[in-house]
Amino acid sequence: SVDHAAFLESLLGAPLRALRAGRDAGAVTAVQLAAGGVFALPLPTSFITTFSLNARPKEDIAPRIRIEARKYIPIPLTDVALEWSELSPLGNAPGTVREIFLVAVQNDAQSELKLLQQTIQIKDALTEIELFSTLRAVTKPDDDSIVIIDLGAQTNKLYIARQGEIRKIHRVFG
Repeated sequence: SVDHAAFLESLLGAPLRALRAGRDAGAVTAVQLAAGGVFALPLPTSFITTFSLNARPKEDIAPRIRIEARKYIPIPLTDVALEWSELSPLGNAPGTVREIFLVAVQNDAQSELKLLQQTIQIKDALTEIELFSTLRAVTKPDDDSIVIIDLGAQTNKLYIARQGEIRKIHRVFG
């Protein structure tokens, strides 16, 4: 059983309390979120990895992704929403090596986010995993490579991006 109130509190904290009390939540108001805000899912609600796949340059790799995903996602694939994209090749990689960025978001987290959106009366808001918000916030269009170190209370994270694409993620639990 999921404690909905605790989940909402963990996502928005003080801004949500202010909205519930009918006060201005400072920088985050329901109107601002509806007008163009993005909900950021906490990184622990997802599984993210990159991997290499041997395939011919023109080969359709979509059918192989779910099979490969089972190697990296520690829960049943029926419990997650799976997305992937092909990254640009690195260095002198042979033409048969394709780099894949794989993301799986837990269905429970998506359901809780929908509940949050209904609670604060926001429909069809954009949603992304927090690392993409962080990357967008700290990079400039001409950045070639960037490393982001996110020091958190429970988890420290290291993101490595090249030309706007996440290449590696490391988490250290403390």
